[in-house]
Amino acid sequence: PSPRPAPRSSAADGGGGSSSSQRRSLRHSAQARITAQRLREAYAAGAPF
Repeated sequence: PSPRPAPRSSAADGGGGSSSSQRRSLRHSAQARITAQRLREAYAAGAPF
């Protein structure tokens, strides 16, 4: 029951890590969208955050 997990923890899980912060300058890249969708899927599946 914690409100929306921090994307950082999940990004590290998906292999994003620190590189994701560098990509932020490239508009909203496809990688960012994929990571967001993966995060939503994991959240819907009830993954422990």
